[in-house]
Amino acid sequence: MSSNITQSTVDLNWYTSTDISGITNYHIYQNGVFLLSTADPDCSITGLNTATTYEFYVNAEDGFTNISAPSNTINVITLDEIDDIKPTVPVNLTALNIAQTSLYLSWEPSTDDIGVTEYVIYQDGESLVSTSNINYSITGLNPGTNYSLHVTAKDFANNESEPSEELSITTLIISEPITAPTKLTAFNITETTLNLTWEASNSNIGILEYYIYQDGSLIVSTPFTNYYVNNLKPSTKYNFHVIARDTEGNLSEASNPVNIATLNKTEGNYGILGLRIRPQNKFGYYLGPGFKSIIKCKYLPKESLKPIAYEASILYASNGQDQMGDPYLKNIIDNLDGSYYLVLANVAPKTNPRIEISIGDEVVHSGPIYKIPMWFYILLIIVIIFILILLLKKQQKSKIFRILWILLIVLIVVWILHNTGQLFFLYLL
Repeated sequence: MSSNITQSTVDLNWYTSTDISGITNYHIYQNGVFLLSTADPDCSITGLNTATTYEFYVNAEDGFTNISAPSNTINVITLDEIDDIKPTVPVNLTALNIAQTSLYLSWEPSTDDIGVTEYVIYQDGESLVSTSNINYSITGLNPGTNYSLHVTAKDFANNESEPSEELSITTLIISEPITAPTKLTAFNITETTLNLTWEASNSNIGILEYYIYQDGSLIVSTPFTNYYVNNLKPSTKYNFHVIARDTEGNLSEASNPVNIATLNKTEGNYGILGLRIRPQNKFGYYLGPGFKSIIKCKYLPKESLKPIAYEASILYASNGQDQMGDPYLKNIIDNLDGSYYLVLANVAPKTNPRIEISIGDEVVHSGPIYKIPMWFYILLIIVIIFILILLLKKQQKSKIFRILWILLIVLIVVWILHNTGQLFFLYLL
């Protein structure tokens, strides 16, 4: 970069280079010919001719005398004579995208006999910033505040133009506070991971991102309304909340907090099984949120007619152990949308245990954890009916008969795998 150009001098400066052995010198070339060396990232060139174009570039040398590739080349025109001519006034100063704390200024370029080097933006009569562009984004303003702005132009001799026409603007008022995220929920909880989801915030200027806090510390930001949290510790309590940020940097209040405990480390071949339920009463109505404290789960062993009951509190099962025994309800999360996330511990792999879930004294589910949905049985019946029809019509060699026969075999295999715990269709209910 060049600055302070006169009839016979110019100041050059550049960004420093880096090297593991350190930079010892910068070599300056004038019109392709070595001119001088310096240890600093700037230099004043003297002895130039008036009204002459010069090309300059720089390369760096390290402690082992390795030479870098050359920098970009700049063209410098020395002044012809003492320059006391001011640039023309910038015109058509315009403010765009006026928001609560920022705005965007633009104007038409000035002209100068030698050349314009920069524009100076003034805010309320004070120099705010300079730029070589004909536009600039001003930030850090106060909402609902009036500002006076104007721009001047400067040339190589530091001559400053007359100010542009003054522009008066008022930043916007935050009329609608950004709402807090709601219904923050944790699910798919394991020993070291979990999923978070929440309902979006509302803002009249748009939501940019969400900040996720773990035990009061910011861990990540995301533009989405869900996040996968990992690297947690087993058997550890955590607290999460979420804050929204809009496009102007305004922050919402914190969401509802979620307190969870990760699962204990599993032992042997027994592990954790999670399922989501949306219980209905005997009249077929969904019960909604708020029943977590009275949800009960019973394991129904095939060899016993008497169920063995285990109850769960908000964080831990009442028996409190991941022992090698029957499956039990370890954790319940109220998703606040009428559904609940249940975590069963001590579940043998590739099994589909029979359980009974009740709310109070009302049983809302009894049978395998994962049931085959009704549409599967309907499809199975339809396939069998069509096969029988084709058999009656003696069309066993037709292409459609072979396809239906293969489909029937597949459905039967899937049914067997599901009932033996090898394959699950849908979450319960």
